Amino acid sequence: MIVVLDTTETYQDFRLNNANFELLRTYLYRTSSTLVVPRIVFEETINHYRNELKKAASECKRGIKKIQKMTDGSIRPVNIDLEETVQEYRTYLEEQVCQLRGEIVDYNGIDVSSIVARALARRKPFDSNGQKGFRDAVLWESVLSLLCRENENSTDIALISHNSSDFGSDEVLASDLMHDCEAAGKSSDCVRLFHGLASFITKEVKPHLEKLESIRSQIENEQYEVFDLTDFFIDIFDIIRDAVSDMVRTCDFDSLTHNIFGDFREPELHELDNQFSSSSIFDVWSLQDNRIAASIEYAVPGKIKCLEIDEEPYFAGDKLFREHTENEFIGDATFTIYMTTILEIDTREVVDFEVDELTIDLGFNWPYRDND
Repeated sequence: MIVVLDTTETYQDFRLNNANFELLRTYLYRTSSTLVVPRIVFEETINHYRNELKKAASECKRGIKKIQKMTDGSIRPVNIDLEETVQEYRTYLEEQVCQLRGEIVDYNGIDVSSIVARALARRKPFDSNGQKGFRDAVLWESVLSLLCRENENSTDIALISHNSSDFGSDEVLASDLMHDCEAAGKSSDCVRLFHGLASFITKEVKPHLEKLESIRSQIENEQYEVFDLTDFFIDIFDIIRDAVSDMVRTCDFDSLTHNIFGDFREPELHELDNQFSSSSIFDVWSLQDNRIAASIEYAVPGKIKCLEIDEEPYFAGDKLFREHTENEFIGDATFTIYMTTILEIDTREVVDFEVDELTIDLGFNWPYRDND
């Protein structure tokens, strides 16, 4: 399998060394799969890095100035040579891709006329006007060039991107892109779309890794020295709360409230208990460099705040009007948090962790249809 990363994955972890990348690295070392970073993704990642570094440096500078005014001024400012740091990062990123047994694919196999024809025909990943989607088109042409350089029809490519709207949906390629695969002499399903690295890790990587049942049992029964599920939760609670807050704002709230009377919008995390109601550990896998990965689940009570939209009809003379009101509603919920945690086997210390997924179960105080 050839694993192709989109920029949506690289700019979430500029160092390419978080928990999910640790799992990916082990997978790449222990299978015949290879990693490919198209040049457009590589350069776009560096551009994102430059912008984020510049933004962080400005925020840091403002923060230090504020602290200096509030104190005796002894704290020194942080000076960063932006272009030098970006160049160092470029070198690091090249080395990191190599360490992941990957390659950076240049534009050599891309035909500009194909991109122009795709835009004029309004074909995916361009939008319906054929205007937006140039960098996605370059990425897709890079994928097609990989197909063409492989001799066997069984070539299998995993395209990992959060940009499902342009490449497809429900982890299935858009029909335009399937036709491209067939035109290249391959099967229509030779490229599989994964909505993010976490999805690929869950569906493709973890099933190929060696499970360590004895360690899983020790952690579950609180017999694994140094690492404890309760202590770990307490230590990283602020990070968990921030991750849950972000995920609540972007969740499919319409689907979540489909069995509830009323119109609820703009959800946000109102409260998250600092104690979990239950925890479990599903699996532990062996990784490279004397490390292990543990899949952990925490169920945590909390509350969601949202707007309840109401429209009351009324007559004024013989005309019907509707009065629109918005009221704040706070409802109970249980947040089930799925995490991947990397541990050193010798020291049993946490190396890194990743919040992979969140499911939300609404509590009893919501106006359910079945209870009315």
